[in-house]
Order: sequence, then C-alpha cells, then structure tokens
Amino acid sequence: MALSDYELQVLAQMEEHLSDEDPHLAGRMRSGPGGRSRPRQVALGVILLLLGVCTLLTGLFLTPQLGSLQLVGSAVGVVGFILMVIGMLTIFGIIMTKKSPTSGAYGAKTAKSRPSQKASFMQRQEDKWDRRRTEH
Repeated sequence: MALSDYELQVLAQMEEHLSDEDPHLAGRMRSGPGGRSRPRQVALGVILLLLGVCTLLTGLFLTPQLGSLQLVGSAVGVVGFILMVIGMLTIFGIIMTKKSPTSGAYGAKTAKSRPSQKASFMQRQEDKWDRRRTEH
C-alpha cells in the first residue's frame, strides 16, 4: 500500500526533525536494519570471548591441582568469565569502542541542549495527528 503525498511529506518532516534532535540515532537508522558494519569490533569481541573461554577452562583445571591455592584457580575462572561477558557485549555492540565525536556519550549533548524544541515538535506532531483524524 503506497503512502499518500501528505503522508510522505509528514514522514520527511519527522525525519528532518529526528536528524536535528539526535543525529547519531538518525545516522544509525539510515544505515539499515543491521546498523553499520563493524568487523573490528566483532573480531575484538570474538577474541575476548575465546580468551575468556580458555581462561575459564584453565581456572577449572587448575583449581584441583593447586591444593592449598584453590582460591587462585577460582579467581582465574572468574576472570575468564568476565572476559567472556565483555566479549559478548562487544560483539553485540553494547560496549562501544568509539565515542561520539560531538559529545562524551551518545545522545548526552543533544538531550540537554534543546528540551523546549522537543516539546514543541511533539506538540506539532499531535496537532497534525488531530487534524488528520478530523479530516478523514
């Protein structure tokens, strides 16, 4: 089902306002459903994951062998588990390897800079929605 000209115009306005309010989010949405390709981040995550698995298994095998120093083997296993978790978070992009060039964290600068404009944008969208409902 094709969109009408009015719907296309409203969609273009919404996209423009989104680009103004949160350029990082708009850029990620434009790049497609999978986001931008980040092979280095995935490779780093896989390396951390494999290193974590090896460290965890080393800790598991060392614990019974160490006798009175079993705590060291357990600590090595815990470190391995932490490395595995960090690797998975890196693979899925939850841990970002680069920060936004405009601010220290994603969206931190834009969220504080224009709160009144966001409210007016929402009010305009509500007004457009009400007009559209009354027209049809």
